[in-house]
Amino acid sequence: MGTLVGHVAPGFGFLLIGLWHLFNHIKLHALNPKSYKGPSWFPSAKFRYIELVLIMVGSTASVAMELFIGPERHQPLDPDGTIPSNHLHNFEHSSISITFFLYAACAIILDRARVQAQFELTQLLGAIAFAQQLLLFHLHSADHMGPEGQYHLLLQILVFVSVSTALIGIVLPHSFLVNFVRSVSIFFQGLWLIVMGFMLWTPSLIPKGCYMNDEDGHMVVRCSSHEALHRAISLVNIEFSWFIIGVTVFAVSLYLVLVKVYGEKKVEYFSLGNEDEESNDDVESQKSGAFDHSSKSFIQVGKIFSQNDMESNPPNAHANIAGLWHLFNHIKLHALSPKSYKGPSWFPSAKFRYIELVLIMVGSTASVATEFFIGPERHQPLDPDGTIPSNHLHNFEHSSISITFFLYAACAIILDRARVQTQFELTQLLGAIAFAQQLLLFHLHSADHMGPEGQYHLLLQNLVFVSVSTALIGIVLPHSFLVNFVRSVSIFFQGLWLIVMGFMLWTPSLIPKGCYMNDEDGHMVVRCSSHEALHRAISLVNIEFSWLIIVVTVFAVSLYLVLFNLYGEKKVEYFSLGSEDEESNNDVESQESGTFDHNSKSFIHTYGQILFSK
Repeated sequence: MGTLVGHVAPGFGFLLIGLWHLFNHIKLHALNPKSYKGPSWFPSAKFRYIELVLIMVGSTASVAMELFIGPERHQPLDPDGTIPSNHLHNFEHSSISITFFLYAACAIILDRARVQAQFELTQLLGAIAFAQQLLLFHLHSADHMGPEGQYHLLLQILVFVSVSTALIGIVLPHSFLVNFVRSVSIFFQGLWLIVMGFMLWTPSLIPKGCYMNDEDGHMVVRCSSHEALHRAISLVNIEFSWFIIGVTVFAVSLYLVLVKVYGEKKVEYFSLGNEDEESNDDVESQKSGAFDHSSKSFIQVGKIFSQNDMESNPPNAHANIAGLWHLFNHIKLHALSPKSYKGPSWFPSAKFRYIELVLIMVGSTASVATEFFIGPERHQPLDPDGTIPSNHLHNFEHSSISITFFLYAACAIILDRARVQTQFELTQLLGAIAFAQQLLLFHLHSADHMGPEGQYHLLLQNLVFVSVSTALIGIVLPHSFLVNFVRSVSIFFQGLWLIVMGFMLWTPSLIPKGCYMNDEDGHMVVRCSSHEALHRAISLVNIEFSWLIIVVTVFAVSLYLVLFNLYGEKKVEYFSLGSEDEESNNDVESQESGTFDHNSKSFIHTYGQILFSK
């Protein structure tokens, strides 16, 4: 597998299987959204097992290539029958191929045997095959310290997604989103393997300062200096982030096209029209208990926020932070409709429906322009030879994050206007992908984050991780106010922490004692004069973060209490443990009328009677 063909051939196989699954899952869900159940594999009309047979043929060819065709002596063993060190990777790759062959063969046997647990066992076998692939790539015998190692590290992320979604699919067989993500991850695996093959074994595509070196009969990319290696690895990270954007655009586009071809428009569009008409509709829906969140999603939210109180409090310059806007609206929506609450991915405005998403797109565009054209001295981030210089790698990383958020906002508008069945789930997933992109690039950042700046970024990653997690959990628990509350707070906290970072790292008077600002490749970086000063500076960052946790918590709880008091209704009444006769009379009356409310009075009322009667 350590050649161009050895990566492109299996990559093409994964790409085709992923594309086949993606096409069929979207088509099946578009045709039968209510009765959808995603299968582990798809039979063909002319030959039922064509997919599984092709997997077996591809796996057999891979094993033959690794063990017999590839080696010089056409067999991988030494004369004494032992495995030589330079052929260990052949056995690792063959083990992966044999496991996929086993999956396909067992899937055919289980289908012909028509056993009760066919779906669950087939799904489990697929998860085992991906787990085998993840294990052997993670424990690979090859030296993966250079660019090749970074390619394999990022490949492991995709395989992990495939393993996870295969296992989750056993528990949630009717979830289209789980099968959609797994299909995309398999497709992405194949695409990434093909890219690896070309980028690592095409001399003209080798990064500047690196070269191809023959090691035990295998061509390996090595770099002439630490700086060249650092640049090469950062380029792989940027490349991966671009492919995340490209694959996301492709998957969403394919979904929209296939839904238009095969699906029916199940979702009706509710305009943010006349205020009285909207209010009456909302009141009637709440009275009748027929408020349909599954279909209306956040479109219905526009009705609630189209009243005077919404129009009198538009998102202005001071509240134009996404986290604060979401925090305010989630609390308000939950206070107004606690029983029928379903947290939307974004909030429409009464005067202009897409104001939030448009502002995200404008902000993302401004960020890309600043990183690429306004910030650099020559107002463009490339060297005269068209390559990316080391001191501008971070510009491309930050731009990739901004482009992903632009993509999220643009797709959210497209999905809303297309009125697709899985609008909420896909929009939520796109938000999670944007945060995941941010987390990945901050974690693999090209900048030297060994000092105080690194600690700021490390703590920022914790906040981004919370945003990713709650965005994914929100797909499964759309009616959970707490999930949306925590995500909104985490986004707000991200913005606050970034502002704090800006002031604390680039204001000379705020630099910790024993540290100083140093100009490195045109960028001012905080460095410390001793290990003790560095340790103190990092500890101060940790303390600062802990203080902000307290402040943000107090602010979020206070805002919740204020908005709940302003918009909510008091559902819980307090019942004092007063006079025995009064309590008894009230209890008799409530029992006679059949309106004894256990949820509100709880056990306090009941046990109060018992205590006083004794």
